[in-house]
Amino acid sequence: MKNFYNNVLRAHRRQIVIGIFFILTAIRFFLFLRTPLAGAADIGSDDWNLLWHSWQLGQGGWLGDYQNNPLAYGISFPFFLLVCSKLCIPYMFAVALIYTGSIVFFLYTWKTVFVSPAFRGTLYLLLLYSPVMMTVYTAQRVWDFTLVPSLVLLILAFGYRIYKNKLQDSLTDMIIFSIIFTFFWYLRQTTYWILPLFIGFIAILAYTLKKENALKKLSYFLIPVGLIIVCGLGISLLNMHYYDRFAVYTSTGKAQEATDSPADIAKNTLANIFHMSVSQMVDVDTHTASGDANDLRLMESLTGSQVIYPNPNPLKISGWAFPTKDNSNLELAVTDQNGQPLAYAEFENSEDVYMENMEYAAARVCRFTLEAPVSDPDTVSLTIYLNGEQTANYPIAVTAEENDDYHILLEEAGVVQDPTLITARHTIRVSKLFLLLYKIMGIPFMILAAISYLGLTLSVKKKGGEVLRRWVLLTMIGFTALVGVLLSCIFYPLHAGYDAAAYASGPWMLIHIFMIFAISWFMAPFLKRSYIHRFRKPEVAKK
Repeated sequence: MKNFYNNVLRAHRRQIVIGIFFILTAIRFFLFLRTPLAGAADIGSDDWNLLWHSWQLGQGGWLGDYQNNPLAYGISFPFFLLVCSKLCIPYMFAVALIYTGSIVFFLYTWKTVFVSPAFRGTLYLLLLYSPVMMTVYTAQRVWDFTLVPSLVLLILAFGYRIYKNKLQDSLTDMIIFSIIFTFFWYLRQTTYWILPLFIGFIAILAYTLKKENALKKLSYFLIPVGLIIVCGLGISLLNMHYYDRFAVYTSTGKAQEATDSPADIAKNTLANIFHMSVSQMVDVDTHTASGDANDLRLMESLTGSQVIYPNPNPLKISGWAFPTKDNSNLELAVTDQNGQPLAYAEFENSEDVYMENMEYAAARVCRFTLEAPVSDPDTVSLTIYLNGEQTANYPIAVTAEENDDYHILLEEAGVVQDPTLITARHTIRVSKLFLLLYKIMGIPFMILAAISYLGLTLSVKKKGGEVLRRWVLLTMIGFTALVGVLLSCIFYPLHAGYDAAAYASGPWMLIHIFMIFAISWFMAPFLKRSYIHRFRKPEVAKK
C-alpha cells in the first residue's frame, strides 16, 4: 500500500488532481446541458419577450412589434441569443462556457492575491457549483439574469488587472473591460446597481495614482463611458426609426402594479441577503413549461435546449365496459374525492369484445379511452353510473369486474408524462446533491464571513495599508450587493407577487465573493499559510 502511494499516487498526483478537476468540470457541463429549461413561453413573460426580440433581430425587424414591450428590456441578451443561434451553439452550452471561462479568468487574474494553487482550485470548485448558477432563477431560464454572474466575475477580473497594472500598458484590457461593461449595462434597465462598485474602484485607483502623480491615466475611463454613450445613442436612433421614441428604455409600469412599504422593503432586503448568503432558498427541479406548444417549439429551436411540455390531461385510462341488461345505460367518469366528475368516457365500436360476449348487445360499443386533468391517480376514482345512478367506485388501476349489472375491464391506467420529465430526473437528483452541500455549509460560512469582516474592520486602524485596501474592497462589494438586492425589492415588490431574489443573480454572486474574500483574508494569518500577497508587489531587497 505504501509503495502504491509513493509510486503511483504521490508520483502522479499532479495528473490525478488535473483529472479530478476535468471530471468535475465535465459533470458540471453535463448538468448545464441536461437540465431542462423552465420554459416560460407565455406571451408577455420576460423569457418570451426576450426570445421574441432575438427572433425579430434575426429576421431583420429590429425588436419586433411595439406591443411586445421591446423597450422594456435591454438589447444585449437578445443579441447574445441570436449569436448563439447563428453559430449553432446551444444556449446552455454557451452559458456553461462563459461561466466556466469567467471563473478561470477571475482566479487567474487574482492569483497574486490567492497564491496557493490548492486554494485557487478549491475556489474554482466552489464557484463552479455555486447555487447562483444551479437554481431555476438562472440555470433554467432563457433570460438576461443568467449571464449576470459571469459578467460580474469578468468585470472584477479585468478591474483588478487594470488596478494591478495601474493603467500601465492596459489599453487592451481597458477596451475589453469597456465592451464587457457596456454589454452588461444594456442587459436590463436596472443594471446601474453595480455603479457603487465601479465608482469605488475608480476612487481606489485614483488614490493610488495620486501618489505617483499619474492622475492623467484616469482618462482611460473615458473609453467605457464613451462606449456606453455611443451605444446608447445608436440604440435610441434605431428606436426612433422603428417606434418613434428616442430612448433606450421605456417603462411598462409592470413593476409598479403594487408597492411595499419602506419597512417591508427593508425587511425583504435583509431576508433575501440572509437566504442568499446561506443558500437556503435555492432549488432546481423538473419544471413543467407554460405557454402554447408552438411557442415552446420556437424556444427549443432558438436555444437548442429541452423543455417539459405541459400535458392538460395526463391521466389516461383505457378498457371496456358494458351493461348486462338491454334497457340499461352505463356511464363511466373519473371523479375527485368529493365525487365530482372530472371527465367522462366516450365509447367506441368493439367487435373484439362482442365476439366473446355475444349474449350482450351493448358489448358492440363498449371500448373507451378516457383522459383527465389528474397528475396523481390516488386522488381520484373511476365511477360507474347505471341509468344515472352512481353504482360503484374503483381505484385507478387495472381492474376486472363481472356481476349481474355490468362487466368492466381496465386494460391500461396511468399518468402519461413528457419523456423529458422522466429522463431529466437523474440530472436533477445530482444537482440537488450539490445544492444540499451548500445548504449544509451555508450558515457556518455566513457566520464565519461576518466574524471575518468584523475582525478586518477592527484591525484596519492598527495595521492600515494592505488591510485597509482589503477592507475598502470588501465594503464596496458588500455595499454594491446590498444596493442590488434593495433595488430588486423596490422594482419587484413582494406585494405584487414577484420574487425579488429571482432578479438578483448579480448581487448574489457578489455576496459569495464577499464571503470568500472575507474568510480567506481574515483566516490566512491564523492558518499560517501564504494564501495572500500584498496588492503591491514586494520590493526587492537591496544588497
